[in-house]
Amino acid sequence: MRRPPFTTWAQLKQAPVQPWDLCPEPWRWTELDAWASEVETWEFLKALVVLLKPKVIVETGTYLGHSAGMMALGCRENGLGHVWTFDIQQECCEQAAKFLEVEELDSFVTVRHDDARSTPWDHPIDLLFIDGGDDRLSELEHFVPFLTPRAVVVAHNAHDPQDVYHWGKLGAAWDKVMIPCPCGVWVMTRR
Repeated sequence: MRRPPFTTWAQLKQAPVQPWDLCPEPWRWTELDAWASEVETWEFLKALVVLLKPKVIVETGTYLGHSAGMMALGCRENGLGHVWTFDIQQECCEQAAKFLEVEELDSFVTVRHDDARSTPWDHPIDLLFIDGGDDRLSELEHFVPFLTPRAVVVAHNAHDPQDVYHWGKLGAAWDKVMIPCPCGVWVMTRR
């Protein structure tokens, strides 16, 4: 990107999350606002794309397009890959599409105004980033049949007690690692 994925560095704030067991100092991370993933999570996603070389990436919860943009940067660096991002809010999709166009990343990202729990899909998925609505487990369940054997699933807001309960329902079929950042991130693979 020619500039940071926000208007100014001054817009970044300390993560507005309460400390929790695995992240007692959330103020060490930065966020654009309370709805966005941490900037460090965006950077992690880009690094993961560069490392894994995924051809198909799916994101649930587009918001303003920053995480999709960072994954697209990884695709551009790799010379392969495409991000499909879904959001149920039309305004978010429009803002994200504009952001990605300005950043010249729109050729690596398809923004879809659709519900990730039920959108038609038929492509094998190498990387799935779950950061959508209140029913994230249903978003995962919708895309599970399309995960490749090497697929990695990343789920944001994993520290929320409600989400922890739901992710716990996945059982022994999944290997999970909790990244202890302010909102918590699960990194998962199927066994």
